[in-house]
Amino acid sequence: MPSIGIYHGDEDWVLKGIGQDLARSFKALSVPGLEIQTTDQVFNKIRLKTDFHLFVQQGQLNENCSNNPEKVPEGSICLFTHLDIRNFKPRILHKCKYVIFNSSIQLSQAIANGYNPVNAVLKPHAVDPDLHRIISEDDPKMQFVLSDLHKKGYPHSMHSSVGFCGRYWDKSTYTRRKNYDLIKLVICDLLDKRIPVLVMGPGWKDFLELSSEYLVVVETKYKNYPYYYNLMRVFSSLSIHEGGPLPLLESMCCGVYPVVTNTGFASDIISDKQHGTIVSPFDKPAHQAGLLSDVYFTHRIDAEALRGRASKFSFSSLSKVILRLVL
Repeated sequence: MPSIGIYHGDEDWVLKGIGQDLARSFKALSVPGLEIQTTDQVFNKIRLKTDFHLFVQQGQLNENCSNNPEKVPEGSICLFTHLDIRNFKPRILHKCKYVIFNSSIQLSQAIANGYNPVNAVLKPHAVDPDLHRIISEDDPKMQFVLSDLHKKGYPHSMHSSVGFCGRYWDKSTYTRRKNYDLIKLVICDLLDKRIPVLVMGPGWKDFLELSSEYLVVVETKYKNYPYYYNLMRVFSSLSIHEGGPLPLLESMCCGVYPVVTNTGFASDIISDKQHGTIVSPFDKPAHQAGLLSDVYFTHRIDAEALRGRASKFSFSSLSKVILRLVL
């Protein structure tokens, strides 16, 4: 039985969470003799003594081998999230045993930029359906969240808002691809329509600079995200370029209907009007807000069907794919 080393950085961010979730998923499979090791010292060139080396993102693999294809460890498996042309190293990917692409769009873009897909595997990933779930209004913690919002004067209730989730980061590569300016204009339009809006993630308050009884901006621990997803009726992502977005899967697991741009794995997860609606990131703010408003007020949402679809892209299913590759 092979041993698998999982590599991720030490920053308390999504990539660290992916590494930890994968490690738990492998261990939950209870495969006799399977050894799992992890390290958060990927940037310090640490190498584990394992048969396979699983890097949770291509940029972290590049750093670990100092951008030198000859230093890629034998038996490397790389999860490819999104193409950053300044940091795209097809020669390093070619040295991997397997490259697991998060979306068909990213695989196509990699091929167009010189990657030979002989070692490519397509598997959109990933979500923990046990954490991200449909929560009853009677749940004590859910009641606490609702009570806290109401005390602060916000009219939010279960499945009552249009939600946005992600990290606001004032960095040029992020501001361009995340479409922050469009998001702010759309939020303003929704607030004018008196539609409750919930924005979840660090950094948003200072950027938005908005005050409304219909707007809640939440910074909370990741373990609390499912409670706030359950306040959403519609989830929106308006990015121009994405690796996921992971909140698409997380919100769907909580029974939230997605309206998202055709980037990342959106088209692999949903087809237009089936389990969600796909829009263009270049539509005018009024058009985006109008569509979100129409879905919010008129769309019949099947929460269990949305959860069932997203659950197919769990960390458990990803770990099973990887295990089949290495056995």
